[in-house]
Amino acid sequence: MCIGRIIYGFTAGIMICSTPKMIEETIPEIVSEKGFGTSTNIFINLATLICLVLPAWLPEKREELQQTRFWMICFGI
Repeated sequence: MCIGRIIYGFTAGIMICSTPKMIEETIPEIVSEKGFGTSTNIFINLATLICLVLPAWLPEKREELQQTRFWMICFGI
């Protein structure tokens, strides 16, 4: 789980840094002036928050983790 969080944090940082430049180069100015670039960063940050908060409800005991399938939901999101 820790290695996954490190990898996810690294890739989320790259996405947050590269997205504005990619949007600037590909999206017409008319669309970007209406908040397209801002909404993209807001949703990236919201997804990061959800992925970091979701594991708080994972069971701590191995037996409970095997019985519940909550880890599949975390992995799927």
